[in-house]
Amino acid sequence: MHDKLQQNIFSRRAFTFLTSTVFLFFFVVVVRPFCLDYVDELWRESKKDPVYGLPFAVEAPPAGEGWFLRRSQLRYLLIEEIRLGAMRDLINHDNDKAMREYFDMLEEFNASAQNCFCEKTDYRAAKTDVEPFREKIEAFAAMEVEASGWDR
Repeated sequence: MHDKLQQNIFSRRAFTFLTSTVFLFFFVVVVRPFCLDYVDELWRESKKDPVYGLPFAVEAPPAGEGWFLRRSQLRYLLIEEIRLGAMRDLINHDNDKAMREYFDMLEEFNASAQNCFCEKTDYRAAKTDVEPFREKIEAFAAMEVEASGWDR
């Protein structure tokens, strides 16, 4: 009887240890990374764009290839695409300095947007976020061109 009681206690302890280990593994491998990603995204979304005063977060993506882009990084690329497109039409193409600086910005933009990945839903949402502010972004681009003297 004493052996059976010890075996029963050992079985309970082994079961408790095993369930605790499985729970810890599940928490560390599944729950914690998900929670950290969620909190990280909330933190990034809480930062507002300081340049254009837009009501959402904008973050420059890292340079290089193969990155999975967040929605705030997609917004940055969409804003830059609008900005550079507006500048292209306003820059005096005979101004060598202006053209060099514009092509440098274009090269930097292409480097950050090259061979990256994103969710289609994030891309659509970012485009929906940015599109209402197209005129404001284009106006800032025009001010930048004029302030830099690229239109002369």
